[in-house]
Amino acid sequence: MPYKYRKSDNGATWWLGDVDVPLYRYAEALLIYAEAQNELGNTGVAVQYLNMIRARARKGTGAQARTQPHDYGTAGEAMDKLSVRDAIFMERAWEFAFETKRWFDLVRRDSEEPGYWKSSLIAHDPNFDQTPPNPKPLPDEYKKRWPIPQAQIDANPALCQNPGYGGTACPPGVTVP
Repeated sequence: MPYKYRKSDNGATWWLGDVDVPLYRYAEALLIYAEAQNELGNTGVAVQYLNMIRARARKGTGAQARTQPHDYGTAGEAMDKLSVRDAIFMERAWEFAFETKRWFDLVRRDSEEPGYWKSSLIAHDPNFDQTPPNPKPLPDEYKKRWPIPQAQIDANPALCQNPGYGGTACPPGVTVP
């Protein structure tokens, strides 16, 4: 295992709880590629890779012969860039449910469609209600980005804190995402 994934206890315990090892499944590689192809304008290639995921889901354990989910594009779905983007992000939501990837998908999609992050959080919150007397506040825009730990900022003076968290402000000329 590469050095950066070495355990802090030199292997005294068997679990990897103190090691942040990124996990990517084959399905994620296919969906990343499909998303990239769609954004580059190669919608046909994106749909081909999206359907590879759906074909695997239909197969199940190998003993089943399921009809759902059907191949994208065979039931009259729109094949334009935005519709395929929606299908890819929905497939990511189903495929990676409870794998802590949804937040990053929302933030990434917000860069293409400003306001998507906030509207998605509101739409999926069953307790969101802005009617008086106790209106629930809108999500704060700065919470899309997490704070940078102060120890990291101290170790690298070129870093500045993300907006909304106080700390070291960015010097003039440095743009914040």
